Amino acid sequence: MLQSRALAAAAYGEKEFLLHIPAGQTISQAIQTQLRDAEHIRFALLSFQPGYLESGVCHTAPPDSAGKFIVKYGAGHEFGPCLLLAGDAVLGEDQYGAPLVHCHGCLVEQSTQISFGGHLDLSRCIVGKQGLSVQVLVTADIGFVAKKDSTSQMHVFHPSIVSAEARL
Repeated sequence: MLQSRALAAAAYGEKEFLLHIPAGQTISQAIQTQLRDAEHIRFALLSFQPGYLESGVCHTAPPDSAGKFIVKYGAGHEFGPCLLLAGDAVLGEDQYGAPLVHCHGCLVEQSTQISFGGHLDLSRCIVGKQGLSVQVLVTADIGFVAKKDSTSQMHVFHPSIVSAEARL
């Protein structure tokens, strides 16, 4: 029997701002240093504005042929210079409390104009020379924590109520 991961959860933005990621950095490293380390932000919603990457990696998740999981990420499609056309991510924590960013987006390969959408490997997405802008919404009352999902058997984000003390 399929079960919902979350019944309902409401969150209001604590603060919202535009983050600029300089050229040459990986997106994941920039999020770690600028949001987690410098600002002490544990939970946020991220929306990427279109921008160029030196390189990027995108994964799809076709159904698992063995039937053990609903989906299983395949090998990444590697792009050289490309356009990050769109991307949305959640900054949360894994099951051990370490930072975790999960992002889906669309990359367009610069020379062939072939586009590909799916899960972006932000540790392998390197920002191009103009930098990249990200709209950040820090959530006030809710966080996102990876927990094992009984339906998919994968660790996926679940909403989690965050006390005021835990947010400091």
